[in-house]
Amino acid sequence: MRRTGRIFIAAAAAAALVVAVVYATSGGSPTVAGRPVRPLGAGGDADADLAAGSGGAPAVPVTGTTATPHRSGPLAKVTNRPPTTVPWVKRELEMEAEEAAAGEESEGAKPALERSIDLGQADGVLQTDRGSSSFPAPSLNFKGLGANANPFTLVPPDTNGDVGNGYYLQMVNVAFAVYDADTGAKLAGPLFMSSLFDPGTQRLCATHDDGDPIVVYDEYADRFVISQFALNFNKARFAECVAVSSTSDPTGSWDAYQFDYPKANVLNDYPKFGVWPSANNNAYFASFNQFRCSTATCDFAWRGAGAIAYDRAAMIAGDPADQVYFDLYGVDPNLGGQLPADADGPTPPGASTPNYFVQMDPDEWDYPDDALEVWEFDVDWGTPADSTFTAQTTSLTTANFSPWICGPGKFYCVPQKATTTKLDTLNTEMMWRLQYRNMGGSDERMVVSQSVRASKGRSGLRWYELSDTGSGWGIANQGTYAPDMAKSRWMGSAAMDSAGNIAIGYSLSSGTIFPSIGVVGRTAGAPANTLDLGERKVFTGLGSEDGKYGRWGDYSAMTVAEDGCTFYYTTQYYKKTGQWKWATQVLRFTIPGC
Repeated sequence: MRRTGRIFIAAAAAAALVVAVVYATSGGSPTVAGRPVRPLGAGGDADADLAAGSGGAPAVPVTGTTATPHRSGPLAKVTNRPPTTVPWVKRELEMEAEEAAAGEESEGAKPALERSIDLGQADGVLQTDRGSSSFPAPSLNFKGLGANANPFTLVPPDTNGDVGNGYYLQMVNVAFAVYDADTGAKLAGPLFMSSLFDPGTQRLCATHDDGDPIVVYDEYADRFVISQFALNFNKARFAECVAVSSTSDPTGSWDAYQFDYPKANVLNDYPKFGVWPSANNNAYFASFNQFRCSTATCDFAWRGAGAIAYDRAAMIAGDPADQVYFDLYGVDPNLGGQLPADADGPTPPGASTPNYFVQMDPDEWDYPDDALEVWEFDVDWGTPADSTFTAQTTSLTTANFSPWICGPGKFYCVPQKATTTKLDTLNTEMMWRLQYRNMGGSDERMVVSQSVRASKGRSGLRWYELSDTGSGWGIANQGTYAPDMAKSRWMGSAAMDSAGNIAIGYSLSSGTIFPSIGVVGRTAGAPANTLDLGERKVFTGLGSEDGKYGRWGDYSAMTVAEDGCTFYYTTQYYKKTGQWKWATQVLRFTIPGC
């Protein structure tokens, strides 16, 4: 099951904008109150698929789609145009109440296999101790954008950001701002991303701010990259809107690209990006969850995963740029929720190193074992039709875990103080981002996290450190952090510094505390599968999300500055208990020894 990175909206000024639309179930892909989901067990034996190298039809690249950029002026001179269309998520307002009335089981058919719950399997790497020492206190802690950054009232914020060249750029639904990374002073914004596009030649991106924003800093070219999707349901036309700063200064001009989604009648949901400066695989890579939506039938039936490479060299130069696309539904309809590797550090990937896409495979979803899949995207800009998207021969078997934190087919069970509203665990997705770091020589690492069941109704942080020393990717360390029975920890984001230390930021909540911000970490020499830098609550929430929705996230962002040692983390909290009162915070840390 994969769900979209959906958000809910209430019109700030006009109740007439509130619309509830319910799309019916079609083709065996269940939808409830307009929420698209991924049917479980759609592709059969996953390991057999991997061993065959494709699992079905081979992945065939789609090429020949070029986007011409529009160069904006400096941000100080950009006219901040509110979008002329309300974000598509107005269609989903009030749907959560219908979903609750129907019972959350209807979010997806109960899977055929539920071994971790039905057979009582325990988490294989559960860490119940806090850690031998404490995670360092933040050296900087400043306010980011809040719900008042735009004329629409939206949940969730999809908070993320990245740091580079002395700047921190943060983006939420549906605005962005630039800050001084040393002081937290705001330098530009908030602005709608649509304001960077030309209304004449890029009308879809110039008139839509539909959300699911992502920010990455390309330290190899000293550029910031931002993106969001644009969705025209009336014409079933969908696009990914991508902008690259024209120089190292993100308060200056931007080159904005409208990339029409290459597959007709398919919605490009939950996009995630990765910077990849490999000499022979030079691209900005992106992953998508795909759902059927045409002018005749927009039922959000699951249509698998999509993967795209955007021409990085052309975009850095501000030239017209191509995209190479793979539709993976025919390869294996189980694929979804993938993350592309996002490179950090002074040493780029090797000249012929492909970009890596990783996803989780719980045994509850008809996979024989709990595992991670690693896929390789090899783009050929000289002959785009020769590009390939292939899997490692075998999946990486993990320690036991269960994604069903709240129980099979249920998603809302994180308690909060002073309300009965339970929060969404977003347990069906790997959490942004999949960080890659070349440590030098033949030592490559990737880190990533997800939310899993620590005990019934309680979420723990599952984290992974993957390693490739020349013979393929394997799991070097993994664990589930859940040091007490009272709190849920979820919505994590992990990153590694140049010394091999790991930091994970996340949300934590219980019935006696408001949702707050926590960090935990691992020093490079810690015992296997252990986070030795124990939890520090770095920001105490001031309220709970109250009301019928219970949306939180849908992701957060832990990133590392070019010095290789300074972590920045951003996520949401609530300023006071209410339905739309979210705010965000940005925090900076270093781990001693780096």
